[in-house]
Amino acid sequence: MSESGWGAPAKRIAAELVFFALIAAAFLYFYISRFSQPWSSIAPHFIVLSAFWVAFATLRLVAARLGRAARLICATLLALALFLLLAYYAVVATGLLSWGRVTSWQLVWTYSRQVTGLLSVLDISIGLAATLTAAVVLVVLGTLWLLQPRIDGVAMASRRLSRHMFGALVLCGAAYTAIRVIAFADVSYATEGEPLSLTIFPEQAARSLQAHTTDGAGALDRIEDEVRRAYKPVADANRRNVFIFLADALRPDHMGVYGYERDTTPRIAALMKTVRTQQLDRVTAACAESTCGVLASLLSKYTHQFSNRPFTLADVLKRNGYRVEMILGGDHTNFYGVREAYGAFDSYFDGSMAKGFYMNDDKLVVDRVSKLPKYDGQPLMVWFHLMSSHALGRRHEENVRYLPAESYAKPVGRTGPPTPATTNYYDNGVLQMDAIFVETLGVLREKGYLDNAVVILAADHADMLGEHQEFMHAKSVYENVLRIPFLMFSFGYEPERPLVPVRLASQVDFAPTILRELGMDAPSTWVGSALQDPAPRRYVHFQQGAQVGLYDLGDERRILKFWRDVNADRDFTFDVTSDDSETTDLTPGIPPATHSAWMVELAPAVGAVMRHKE
Repeated sequence: MSESGWGAPAKRIAAELVFFALIAAAFLYFYISRFSQPWSSIAPHFIVLSAFWVAFATLRLVAARLGRAARLICATLLALALFLLLAYYAVVATGLLSWGRVTSWQLVWTYSRQVTGLLSVLDISIGLAATLTAAVVLVVLGTLWLLQPRIDGVAMASRRLSRHMFGALVLCGAAYTAIRVIAFADVSYATEGEPLSLTIFPEQAARSLQAHTTDGAGALDRIEDEVRRAYKPVADANRRNVFIFLADALRPDHMGVYGYERDTTPRIAALMKTVRTQQLDRVTAACAESTCGVLASLLSKYTHQFSNRPFTLADVLKRNGYRVEMILGGDHTNFYGVREAYGAFDSYFDGSMAKGFYMNDDKLVVDRVSKLPKYDGQPLMVWFHLMSSHALGRRHEENVRYLPAESYAKPVGRTGPPTPATTNYYDNGVLQMDAIFVETLGVLREKGYLDNAVVILAADHADMLGEHQEFMHAKSVYENVLRIPFLMFSFGYEPERPLVPVRLASQVDFAPTILRELGMDAPSTWVGSALQDPAPRRYVHFQQGAQVGLYDLGDERRILKFWRDVNADRDFTFDVTSDDSETTDLTPGIPPATHSAWMVELAPAVGAVMRHKE
């Protein structure tokens, strides 16, 4: 064969390589520039992509010699390679836009098994989705079948190779693919931010907690172990039952009991008339996503203080003779390792374990509670997680009052401004949360658990509904996504000490407040304060990914909110007392001494972000 005879297949193979490389380059540009992923991810990702292309090229090398079926098989392999690459990049982008993290294979598997429920929540016709998917596949496959003889340089080369050369190339392709797969499993590309490694082996990176990490924290673990060993149960404690409900993405300004113009919480309002209820008006989440919001509430620690072996509220109550359980709407088992982060519970149940339910349907919570035995006298704590107010939570027809309603979870990465339909959708979710919460309490009451019990209703974080051109959460630290409700119900008893109406409470205060209600002391490593007798403090912290901030309570006339975006190297300051919508940035007028004091206070959190970036 002359040199010119190999020119055509060589040019087509080169064009194909450039085509796949450009797709990868476009994705990496988005991956690095939009989400501040490390530049170190580029080289390993192209190494991974090379193995992907060589594997499919080797298959096409063989398929090209299969006679009449060769054309269809080669076209199918080309289409499959293209679909897999684009689908994977779309899945990664969905995770980054929705949760701020590369999507793990566990999440892909979970949602693929619940695709019908997910499409129903998003109000997407299953038949239409299947039809459009099939149409796209057929069009692409048909186009590639027509073009395959002219564009498939690998097939061209295969037909021109001698048997010995063909066998050698197939062997080399298979060997290269095998070597790269073995190296992929062995070499920790995840620490360099390579996306497929983070999908397949998220545990290879620092311990992941959605958009936050704990990098060992050995010194903190040793301190926690010492406090755990020294802790003694309280003999004369009031061992009443404890039920904690965190409603996902629940905003107080969309709850009727917090003054919202719509009556979205009629059942809670009725309950408050018959049960001693204490309500706090200004409470902030420690972050804008579920994992750190739950952990801050459970551990009484800010995000940058998390460790691997914390002494949690559940641990304290177990020492005092409690049985502790988790009943959670949503899939926490496969969501970035959060089930392990919650610690040891006597019983654990979440949406991934429910049979016959969409995992984000809160009716599974009521169903699980209905199966609890009658109260036997052993004090019980149950930690609940409700999904009704989340964008992906199922809304049942009986709770759809406000129309038209449109999910703001689609399209992925949707931006503002708010629309009446998206607000209606959210408010229907709050209305359903109200129904599920009170129905669950009714079942607990029937079984005897509420004769002497403290019940907390709060949230893991709130949600953006188009304000600042944003929807959903895990992206920013505006008040709309950090401000959460806090209601404490006293069933069968009158509190000895009422809650003090502090200027600003935090999730880190929840656990100490519960222990004080039971007559128990909080561990010395907890940073929160019991709200029945709050300790004075200057700062309250918050963080979302690389956005690290604090509230400054030093001025009695106002609360200043300051945060630094570490990735953008930019500061933001707002007076959230008079400018709750955060429209006027006060940073240029902040005295240097005040700014320096803030940065000193934030140094541990900023340092943790910087170490993670490295």
